Amino acid sequence: MLFAVYSIAQEFILHENIVKPSLNDNYITSIKKLRDVCAANKINMSWSTFVFEDNSYAHILPVKGTASIETDIWTELKSKIGQEEFQKLVAEIQASMASQIPGTIVAMPDHSYLKAADDEYYRMILFLQPLEGKETELENFFLEWKKHYVEKKSPSAYNLYKVQYGDQKESLYLINLSAKDAADMEARMGENRNLMGETLAYLWKKQMSFTKKYYFRRGYFAPDLGYSLRIAN
Repeated sequence: MLFAVYSIAQEFILHENIVKPSLNDNYITSIKKLRDVCAANKINMSWSTFVFEDNSYAHILPVKGTASIETDIWTELKSKIGQEEFQKLVAEIQASMASQIPGTIVAMPDHSYLKAADDEYYRMILFLQPLEGKETELENFFLEWKKHYVEKKSPSAYNLYKVQYGDQKESLYLINLSAKDAADMEARMGENRNLMGETLAYLWKKQMSFTKKYYFRRGYFAPDLGYSLRIAN
């Protein structure tokens, strides 16, 4: 599940909106308005919303087949409310944004370990960019991570995804760790370090040998800013 939300869709369209802090409340209001219009018109689609700590909002939409940033995901809504009304909704959202980063995400369930519980909305996310020519080796190494977690019976779930931002040629790997909140995340990480012991340091060092750069981001899911057809029923 992407950031542990979906269980069926394996590919997703990503719209990451960088929101102006001074207009954050306006942005939330505009997203809820779009959600309510979709619900009122029983639009057959869904999205989840993830809020990063840097005030970016990632809206994640599952798709059938191959995800592409060129796909128009709003055709049904446009047909029901008209192009003009749809553009008004979009304009209200964009008025609070500094910029938008589109992208696609592909789930890698075979490389992932366990699933987040339904009440675990908090995430710590590791982004990894592989060295040129090391993509396959890094993907294979992710299976070694999983093997050790299975052997140690680690209680710490993580899920792996491949992310492509905009027209960038280089892919990133996204590994998300789930918890109920920040304090719970720290407690789980400490428990996992004690369980894994020296193996954890070995795995991290080997992973870095395939990595060009990495960084962490944190945030949480905001269910009230998401939508699915069941909301409308």
